[in-house]
Amino acid sequence: APRLPEACSAAAAPGVASGCVAAASSPTASGSESDAAIAAVTAEAAVTILARLALLPEARSELSACGALPPLIAIAGAGSARARLVAAAALTNLTVESALAAAVTEAGGTAALMRLLEGSSAAAAEAAARGIRNLAIAATAAAADSAPRESESEAESPLQPLSAAIPPLARLVQAPSEPAREAAANALHAFAADATGRAAIFAAGGVTGLVAGLHGSGGVEGPRAAAA
Repeated sequence: APRLPEACSAAAAPGVASGCVAAASSPTASGSESDAAIAAVTAEAAVTILARLALLPEARSELSACGALPPLIAIAGAGSARARLVAAAALTNLTVESALAAAVTEAGGTAALMRLLEGSSAAAAEAAARGIRNLAIAATAAAADSAPRESESEAESPLQPLSAAIPPLARLVQAPSEPAREAAANALHAFAADATGRAAIFAAGGVTGLVAGLHGSGGVEGPRAAAA
């Protein structure tokens, strides 16, 4: 099993988080086909447990300390369909915390979530949209706390690193799945916090889907976790 960070044993032992991270990190490409299949199922089960643990506010920092982010991001990008969904839910649950949202961004989680917005199940796209919204909220809040006050036209948008998500979100807001549409609309709402985001939404054709959503909207939400 992979060696876990020392911070994990200090923060988590004897909890289950460390074992789940180890299982999720287990390689699946070596050994026999049966060994690889068993490892894949084990990793999927471990990711499911991690996603559920991440619903607990007191467990989120522990999961990060145990090194959960790299395997979750890897599985979100290259696991089975079910594993990608659950990994996206786990990342979304973690990014409710602004500090962990920054850690997910630094670890490359943004790209993995963006890829799930298209070409995946509606449930995976919904979870990814919620995660990206959490990242956008955290980035905006961090910029407001740390940067000197500037006019909106002069300040560099803190959402620029996430702007590639806007076109797929604009398409997702017109998807057949109502939960996916709602998640996409809420994500676009977060991007509309500054002029750069608003211009990108308009350029991506997001107005059409958002107007259609006026016929049946549940409103906008704050940072939100995803079911696992």
